[in-house]
Amino acid sequence: MRAIDLSLRQLREHWQRDPASFDQAVRQHEDHLSKEKVVQVAIVGPDGWTRYSRLPMSAPLNFGDRDYFRLQKARGTDELHVSEPVMGRVTKQWAIQLTRPIFDPDKRFAGVIVVAVPPPALELVLQDIDLGAHGVIMLARPDGTILARSGGLERTRDMKLA
Repeated sequence: MRAIDLSLRQLREHWQRDPASFDQAVRQHEDHLSKEKVVQVAIVGPDGWTRYSRLPMSAPLNFGDRDYFRLQKARGTDELHVSEPVMGRVTKQWAIQLTRPIFDPDKRFAGVIVVAVPPPALELVLQDIDLGAHGVIMLARPDGTILARSGGLERTRDMKLA
C-alpha cells in the first residue's frame, strides 16, 4: 500500500506540473506498479470524466457516481482512500481503487488520481504468511468491508465485519 501511495503522490505531482508528459511518467512507474499488481492508473477530472487512462478507452467514461470519487470530492483533505472492491468500468474486473484527490493552486477540488489493484493481488501477499491449515488473515477497511483474505474471498465479497 505504501508503494502504491507513494506512486500516487508522485504521479499526481507530475500531472499537476505537466499533464502532456503524464503518460511518460506512468511508464516510468510501470515497473514499480507492476510489482504491486496495479492494473490501471487514471485521472478523473472534477466533473467525474476521465482525463487520462493507462488502458485504452474508446471514449471518456464518467466516474462521478463512484463512492471513492464522491468521497474525495466532498472531503476536501489530502488523504488516501481505499475503496471496497468494485467492478472496473475500464478493466472489466473486480478491483480495489486507491485514490488521492487533486487540488488546483487555490486548493479547490480538481479531480482524483486512481490506481486499481485486483483483490487477488492483495490475497497473494496474505498467503505468504503461514498460519496453519485453518488459519485465515483478512485485510478490512475500518467500516468492516473485507478487501482481501488469505483464502475464500469470493465467500466474503458481500460480507462486512461487525
